[in-house]
Amino acid sequence: MYFLLLGSTFKTSLRFLLLTRCFRVVITGGFIYDLTGKKKEFAMNWKLLYLVSLFSYCGTSAPLVLTPNDPFAFLGECLKLNCTLSSTQYGNSSTLYYTFKENIFSSDHYKIVDEKTMEFTKCIQDISEAGTYICKQNFTNAQNQMELLFDGQVVRIEKALVPIPKDSIHCIVTNWKYMNCTWSLGENYLQKNEINVSLSFKIINIAKCPKLLQTSCQWSRRYADLTMPMKINLTVFHQRKPEKKFVTYFELPRDKIVKPAQVQLSSNPTFTNSSCFKIEWRHQYFFKVKYNITLNSKFDGNKTILRNVKNLEVCDLLPGETYKVGISAFPKKGPGIWSEPRFLFIHINRTYPSQPPSLTQSSFKWDENHSTVVLYWQCLIRSEYGANEVDLQWLNVSANKSSVILQLENNSKYSFGVAAENFNGSSGLTWGRCFYYKKRPLKPVDEFSVEPFYDKLQIDWKPYDCFVEKAYIIEYKIKYCKALNNSQCNEAVKEKTVHRTERKFQTPKLSPDYYLVWVEPLTYGGSGPSSVKKMVKISSSSLSTAIIVVIAIASFLVSIFIILGCVYAYKKCSYQIAKCDPSIDFPVVPQNSYDTLGTHRVNTSATTHSEGSSLTSSANTEITQLFVNFPSLSNDKDSDISHQFTTVKHFYLSIYLSIYLSIYLSIFYSFSQ
Repeated sequence: MYFLLLGSTFKTSLRFLLLTRCFRVVITGGFIYDLTGKKKEFAMNWKLLYLVSLFSYCGTSAPLVLTPNDPFAFLGECLKLNCTLSSTQYGNSSTLYYTFKENIFSSDHYKIVDEKTMEFTKCIQDISEAGTYICKQNFTNAQNQMELLFDGQVVRIEKALVPIPKDSIHCIVTNWKYMNCTWSLGENYLQKNEINVSLSFKIINIAKCPKLLQTSCQWSRRYADLTMPMKINLTVFHQRKPEKKFVTYFELPRDKIVKPAQVQLSSNPTFTNSSCFKIEWRHQYFFKVKYNITLNSKFDGNKTILRNVKNLEVCDLLPGETYKVGISAFPKKGPGIWSEPRFLFIHINRTYPSQPPSLTQSSFKWDENHSTVVLYWQCLIRSEYGANEVDLQWLNVSANKSSVILQLENNSKYSFGVAAENFNGSSGLTWGRCFYYKKRPLKPVDEFSVEPFYDKLQIDWKPYDCFVEKAYIIEYKIKYCKALNNSQCNEAVKEKTVHRTERKFQTPKLSPDYYLVWVEPLTYGGSGPSSVKKMVKISSSSLSTAIIVVIAIASFLVSIFIILGCVYAYKKCSYQIAKCDPSIDFPVVPQNSYDTLGTHRVNTSATTHSEGSSLTSSANTEITQLFVNFPSLSNDKDSDISHQFTTVKHFYLSIYLSIYLSIYLSIFYSFSQ
């Protein structure tokens, strides 16, 4: 097979052949032999035309190999390559030579290792020395053919590795929650993606950086105590030569640089009078920060105020002026930097001048021959009038009109005021706070929220500020649907239109599911941008609200009846325990010598003292016999008392059960809501 290779095409093909290493070029004088051995003649022109016959050596060992594969070196290092012949039938290593960009290296770069291997050494001084290095050999075989054996490697060069500069390391703690350290590599490497950095730190034990990038590391309080001193090792190395590395050591003190988070506005600014406003804000760590407030305006200059509290009232502001207010937070203790400022724009409404021009002595002139008077006055200073535009145009309309169409010039700013007048005088001008355009808004609805309300959804939003968005809103479109995911609907979108003055909306009853909700403003220029779609879940409830209320009332009444029954049982049981049972008849000892039981009673008064012992024994025997004849006397009494105590236990158990039932029903009712 034949290849015709011209110019750069030859170089590209040669690079491919170097990678495959399954070839040998056979050249003899002005002839070239094909695979059949037939000699073909051609004109030799090495600069313009290369005609070579290639036959494959794939499947067998290459006759010449250049190692190592994919060599790499830093600037200033010496590159070493080894060229090895597979057999001495091609000659010995002394016939090998190296080329780079068609230039042959001198013998100073060669070192013969053995009869098959030659070592090549080149100290890299410039990045231009990167490229393809080729090892070649020319010899004549038995058929008198000149064979060219060669192999090559593409050498990659990188700038010398340097340690990370310590002065480039900056660590900042954000809002006492996160710490971020950044650094520079210290060198503009050719292949930055092959430069690796590792970071280890020690507070008590050694640990790795939890979120490491090439030039930064981030911690949170979950991984490290940011209030403790920290020792850090930064190691830089190259992927190709990981054994060569540089370590930069530095320490962070206990008091680190802290940058607080932005402040949040508690509410919109409020105007205490025509030239004063009050603003309030909040911060998560308000006890750790102080605040800097800046006021910038076109005519009133710039003001800076330092505060330790979370509110500010500013007075003596110019009417008709717009102030840019910025609020930043700074740590009270330790080193720190100011947080990102929270900006807001406050416009002071135009009003009438605070005082009239002052007249002084000799401030008017009168001419006897004319009926005119010329007045002179002192001009008001800037803070005494509302705006620079002093050219007022009056338009009178009838009292039954509430709107008017005006022809205005383009590229001009206007302010509009309305006054009611009659024969007795004028009400004075009321200047319009907002100026609207019939156009689509550029921003979506601000501060939009959705909350489930039983089986409905409660949607709230904040209207546009006319100083930020001047589009006139006619209506708001509330759109909602069942959610397939957090951005797509699972069914047709439902929408409801509400008036521009509304600030909230409640949907009809909805089945339990996930829902997507968003709001679109509608203007004379068309619909504005939609708000962010928010997904909210309506949970199912096995009982309706009415049933839950009935159950709660019924359980309350049952508890009352149980308690009353227990009180009644307690009173009755205590009464029975205290009362003796009159149904038990105790025997009465008869007075005569023979009683109804047939027991012989001897009159003890007639007996002598000597008979006392025998009489006593006889009496004891009689009493014993008496109780034998009534065996159930003591047992029935014990049984009745035991029964009374059992009743008391049941009483207390009833109380415990009623309390438990009341608590259970209360909890059930609370969860069902």
